[in-house]
Amino acid sequence: MRPKVVPKDEVLPLVLWFHGGGMVVGKAIDGMIPMNMLHHMNVTIVSVNYRLAPEHPFPAAYHDALSVMKYFATNPEAARIIGADASSIVVAGESAGGNLAAGTAQAARDLGIPIKFQALFIPMLRHESDTHSYVENANCPILSAKTTRWFWDKYVPDPTQCRNSSKCQPFVGDVNDLAPALVYTASCDPFRDEGFQYAQRLKRANVSTEYIAAHGSHFGVTMFEQHHLSD
Repeated sequence: MRPKVVPKDEVLPLVLWFHGGGMVVGKAIDGMIPMNMLHHMNVTIVSVNYRLAPEHPFPAAYHDALSVMKYFATNPEAARIIGADASSIVVAGESAGGNLAAGTAQAARDLGIPIKFQALFIPMLRHESDTHSYVENANCPILSAKTTRWFWDKYVPDPTQCRNSSKCQPFVGDVNDLAPALVYTASCDPFRDEGFQYAQRLKRANVSTEYIAAHGSHFGVTMFEQHHLSD
């Protein structure tokens, strides 16, 4: 996807977009965020249709996300065909997609693949559900604490696979020397506290990080939707 107003021969930064849905539902074209990115930014977006649980449990989605990033990073001509610059890759995602974006950013660092930026919207980063926001927001609209546990149980049937795995829960991974980040959280969201805590970890590791807490908003409504609704 590219902005219609940009000449076809102009090469733009490449955004790899990972949709939400708890690793269980959703598809590449879901969500207003990528559409609003095209409205506000000059980028080429590749929305990744990764495999879903329970038919394809962890680590299928992670492997798909990583494979797409590695493909474009090592095949600049393939990126150029779609009008994208493989040397300027951004990883971005919402909810479960934020998990994949964060995990992909960590893998890129380990593989020596330069990532320009990571954008994590209302990200699902921890397998554990012991933060205050899980209690406070247990019955939030769109996403309840019970639903998040159902998603995790479908994605990771064997919790021991996830316990110390940054591929499963990026929150436990090494955050040193990562790409600059945007972390966006909503007030009424079980994932709120882990997003905030991850942003704090990034900042303590001297990773350039912008943290946005959308007070009064709920899971599923981001700054792009809010801007769109106010236009």
